[in-house]
Amino acid sequence: MAMGESSDSSEPTAEAGEVPNETSRTGSQALVVAAKIGSFLARVAEEPLEQVSGIITDKLKYVRWERSLRLIDRAQELMDRRAGRMAERRVPLNVAIPVFEAASLEEDDGLQDVWANLLVNAVDADSGVEIKRALVSILQDFGPMEVRLLQAIHDAPDPKVPTKGLPDAYVEPGDERVDPGLPPEPVQVGLWQLVRLGCITGAGTWDSLAGIRRVQITALGKTMVEACSATPRRITARQAESS
Repeated sequence: MAMGESSDSSEPTAEAGEVPNETSRTGSQALVVAAKIGSFLARVAEEPLEQVSGIITDKLKYVRWERSLRLIDRAQELMDRRAGRMAERRVPLNVAIPVFEAASLEEDDGLQDVWANLLVNAVDADSGVEIKRALVSILQDFGPMEVRLLQAIHDAPDPKVPTKGLPDAYVEPGDERVDPGLPPEPVQVGLWQLVRLGCITGAGTWDSLAGIRRVQITALGKTMVEACSATPRRITARQAESS
């Protein structure tokens, strides 16, 4: 209708109640999501549902609800895979809440799956993994590149790993001399990040200007890989025994 024309009373008009109805639906959905999050956290954490509900209202008010639901579904899927062989334990709130909050804000599905692995291993008493806040803090500084690099270095057959082909290929020690250049800059940045976090260390010649040519995983790096694995070594051994 053009500006200045009056509306006919027979035409449908927006009722004042429509906005509250939409708001009500949105609010109801938020309550359902919050209830699902509360129920999940009460299951894995060392606090009753009433206490967890208060935490959701306070500390978790900025999380992305849709990402939270994906995290819960993914964690539940992993727990179901271990059903019948998984002894659940309660996780301290000072670990459970930071894990859930960080994972709920993660936009990358692959990296959120890593968080889900960490959470499930914390809940599984038989995982052989003890999740400490330091591991949570380190994982918060990881991006997809750091995850791929650390896994590749961990899985390499030689403890002193040439960085030239990482993270997609493994170059045999000595073969990198054919092309002695450094890896691409994004890989170098990821390697330096892992060094900063204490997950790897230099294991060969350092390029004084640009980067590391060979690296070696540290005890902390091995612990990170194990903590974030979908199938920690103890779980793999347990599955082999039962098959």
